[in-house]
Amino acid sequence: MNKNAFIFDMDGLLTDSEIVSYAIFRDVLAEAGVKLTKQEYATHCCGQPAEPSIHYLKERYGLPWTEQELADKLHRLEFERAGEIVAKPGAQEILSYLKDQGSKLALATSSKVPRAEIILTNNRLRDFFNELTFSHEVKYGKPAPDIFLKAASKLGEKPGECVVFEDSEAGVRAAHAAGIPVICIPDLKQPSDEVRALAWRIEPSLLSALEFLRQS
Repeated sequence: MNKNAFIFDMDGLLTDSEIVSYAIFRDVLAEAGVKLTKQEYATHCCGQPAEPSIHYLKERYGLPWTEQELADKLHRLEFERAGEIVAKPGAQEILSYLKDQGSKLALATSSKVPRAEIILTNNRLRDFFNELTFSHEVKYGKPAPDIFLKAASKLGEKPGECVVFEDSEAGVRAAHAAGIPVICIPDLKQPSDEVRALAWRIEPSLLSALEFLRQS
């Protein structure tokens, strides 16, 4: 493969965190008598900053909290439960392989910085990355391309010279909008046909993506 720079999402891609985040959202909304399904969470909350998700839920269900109160509640629980989150099979292997090949690696995540640092450190992933990029560094979160363009810039690479790894539809849309080839490894939700068409490849797991890289 003639690529030397790779940008990874974190939640749902490198780490098995979306199921924990779903449980947090589900339990908080249950306090207001709302039953949040995994499908609705995956469609409207995965792979993007919390703010648009919170706005959607507030508008849809008329929740008793302000958007800021709901955001504070969710962020506090996400931080408290960050220690529960484990790396997905193949996470260390694919990062180690690319690092050994001399590739430059960046993380581009919608997570808050303190939570991300806990997850990366606990799972021994932090030291693989040359650069970390967070949603607060850009004006618009996924599915806008800003975070991936920022990550590519930090690596000193043109977007088309990078490859993005993503699990969510919002992330695939963001990478495509940035002009970066994207390998999608779905997590809670299988991508629609439209989103599949935007991805360079669809792989079932990090381990299968690693095998593809080795053969490329």
